[in-house]
Amino acid sequence: MKKILILSLVIFSQCLQGFSQTENRSLPQSDFLANLKNYHDSKSRVSIYMDPFIEENYYKHVLYNQKDPGVMGYRIRIFRDSGTDARERATTVRSNFLMKFEGEVADLRYVDNTDWVIYVGNCRTKSEVLKLYNKVKADFPYSFIVSQKISVSDN
Repeated sequence: MKKILILSLVIFSQCLQGFSQTENRSLPQSDFLANLKNYHDSKSRVSIYMDPFIEENYYKHVLYNQKDPGVMGYRIRIFRDSGTDARERATTVRSNFLMKFEGEVADLRYVDNTDWVIYVGNCRTKSEVLKLYNKVKADFPYSFIVSQKISVSDN
């Protein structure tokens, strides 16, 4: 009797776990996987079959990337200061940077509830950030390279 009860509880919990794995998906505008699965061409005789777990993992990956955009990359920190007039100094440094390096990104951030920091560039590779760093270090001698999440665009 105990074995039957335990066995039924295990089966019941497995069923609940299976249902809890399904999620409501907000699909992207152009759903690549659905387009691939539904692709039909009169000239070709290709059929695409996939394991449901592959499809589920694909959509989990898409949802994760929607929640946490960006990739790991490199930036250059050119300024960090605290104090009563740190924000004004940071704004001045950012303006000077943007005038000298048009087209580059310069983010002003307030971190740790104490410091104003300026990060510049959105470099995906080490070679990209080194090229930018060699240009920047003459005007900002205390700057250095940091590894952090950067925003990327489709361009």
